[in-house]
Amino acid sequence: MTKKINHSIFMKALSLTLIACLFVITAVAQEPTEGVEKKMTKINAIYPSFEQEFRLSPVTTWSYRAGFNISLAYGDFYSYDNSLYPSTSHVEYFEFLPTAEINYRWYYRLLKRQEKGRKTINNSAGYFFAGAEVVTPGIKLQTVNSDGLHDAISGIYAGWGFRRTIGKKITIDLNLRYSLLMRNVEETAFSNIIPGFKVGYRIK
Repeated sequence: MTKKINHSIFMKALSLTLIACLFVITAVAQEPTEGVEKKMTKINAIYPSFEQEFRLSPVTTWSYRAGFNISLAYGDFYSYDNSLYPSTSHVEYFEFLPTAEINYRWYYRLLKRQEKGRKTINNSAGYFFAGAEVVTPGIKLQTVNSDGLHDAISGIYAGWGFRRTIGKKITIDLNLRYSLLMRNVEETAFSNIIPGFKVGYRIK
């Protein structure tokens, strides 16, 4: 889905997201061992990246991630250009997209899970989140044409997800986000709903 969006509105939304991500630590009288982890450092496998998450309050965190996203496409695509007959193009590429993002999470059920004695290691609980990211042009590994990402993409997003931990170190995140993206910070923007799946390994 595509649409036009005013540049100032986009920048205001981006600023509000960054303010939320850098929200001051909430003063709540609880023991440090209750609530979310004080600090987590992970490396991610499916989206190769380095990530750190920091405690803001017993149920909120902010994090940053630097690394790569992956873009993969293969097949024949059809388009109509003022004609009754479609034109066909074959697309085949696999690329890594250098990416940086900042993220704010609210683990809305974590304290209840702890009260019930359930496993919450590595912040294993459901959460709402919002963030901002920048994706730069990709590094192609294999291609038969010039398709793929050519411009820098910036965007803001929000959504819902949950995390589970296997053992003590491996984390699995599933989420669904609504993203508002802008190509080269121009007025033309596009938005979409994106599912996410991430596997991480805690190193600290």
